[in-house]
Amino acid sequence: MRNWLMLGFGVLVLGLLNFGVVEKERVIANGELVYLELRPVDPRSLLQGDFMRLGFEVENVAAAEIGAKVRNGNIVISPDQNGVAQFVRLDDGAALGDAEYLVHFSKTSSRPTLVPNSYLFQEGEGEAFSEAEYAALVFGADRRDYVLRGLADEKFQLINPRETLGFK
Repeated sequence: MRNWLMLGFGVLVLGLLNFGVVEKERVIANGELVYLELRPVDPRSLLQGDFMRLGFEVENVAAAEIGAKVRNGNIVISPDQNGVAQFVRLDDGAALGDAEYLVHFSKTSSRPTLVPNSYLFQEGEGEAFSEAEYAALVFGADRRDYVLRGLADEKFQLINPRETLGFK
């Protein structure tokens, strides 16, 4: 009996994990693309492998609005004519406007950090990502759920160094 219970629990956990993956894949396939301008940060970690720590220009604008008391929450952003998001306001629970999206932040030390704050890539591909100017976020229909799709250059082209090697 105990074995069946453990097996059932394992199947339930795997089912929930797969549901989460399917939901994120649906956001990527059907979502709206919005760009966030990157600011320079330390790009690598020897312990975690190759990755880029992300910092966003919108964090600088939001920092003054967030102040010292708020530890985490959401900011409202809105893309300009190029699709590059600009800070609008702190989320106060009001309904989002037609071209507004929510992005989560957490405050570390003295400044807010948007989530996600890092981008992992394969070892040896760091040079290609040094040209990144934007993070490409794909938002779901509710404009609250989002996925980091990748990094893009100044022409808004997603950077994929594997394409140059013949892989997709």
